[in-house]
Amino acid sequence: MIKTYYTGHFRKQQFNAVDGVSFSIASGETLGLIGESGCGKSTLGRMLMQLIPPTSGQVIFKGQDITRVRRNELKQVRKSMQIVFQSPQSALNPYIRVMDSVCEPMQVQGYPNNNKEHFQQAIKLMETVGLDPKHLYRYPRELSGGQIQRVALARVLSLQPELIIADEPTSMLDVSVQAHVLQLLRDIKNNQGIACLFISHDLDVVQCMSDRIAVMYRGQIVELGNAEEITRHPRHPYTQLLVDLFTSLESKPATINSYKNQCSATGCSFYPFCPRGDKDCLKQPDLREVGAGHFVSCFKI
Repeated sequence: MIKTYYTGHFRKQQFNAVDGVSFSIASGETLGLIGESGCGKSTLGRMLMQLIPPTSGQVIFKGQDITRVRRNELKQVRKSMQIVFQSPQSALNPYIRVMDSVCEPMQVQGYPNNNKEHFQQAIKLMETVGLDPKHLYRYPRELSGGQIQRVALARVLSLQPELIIADEPTSMLDVSVQAHVLQLLRDIKNNQGIACLFISHDLDVVQCMSDRIAVMYRGQIVELGNAEEITRHPRHPYTQLLVDLFTSLESKPATINSYKNQCSATGCSFYPFCPRGDKDCLKQPDLREVGAGHFVSCFKI
């Protein structure tokens, strides 16, 4: 998939926020998507949900290209695809009770059939996410950040989705709360067999949550493979730097975030900063298999 934006008023420049990304997620699998801020992770997640239309490419869900379906058909597809956003405080309407927020998706989709069943299902959902049913009668302002994120999860689960996109769901929470929410997500995935795209900039969290990891840099996936293999034996120079920064206690002369404002090369986007780079890297490398299920976009592997 590709998502192109244009900057400037008089001298417009083209910018690919997502540039030729392709991957698949199996039922019951969690694919972790990691990269620095601004690399296109959230844009990609929103394109999968069709909250942002791709400039080109397809999103195949259960054998159907959902980029080409009509609005009423997309409404039906979204019963099976749900997203958890980064900021829990913005996930709920502050002027309505938690009960109304949790029941709203079921009412919109007509599942279950009546308000009594919605209420009963809401109670079950609150218990599933580890909250007391009495929280249904509270307003978001009366809940903590962790409780709000659990309510957001309850909303997501209300339609029994087959795919969840979790866009940095714990980055706005206190460290003491993050572990509980992550464990909850993992339990839900394992117990219900839900596929998940877990987006984060935290390598430790992604490794803990994921079966496979995709490493994203400047809109492209530069490495994709088994979570343990990626973190223990990274092959792409950018992934190696990423792992090194997360595992080393030493101060580094430059950080990954400082790279994103640099000019990219005409070929490999990491070429200006790569110790292995040479004239071959002036061409764009393909994502090729270098081991069983391990893919790397680099000429020097």
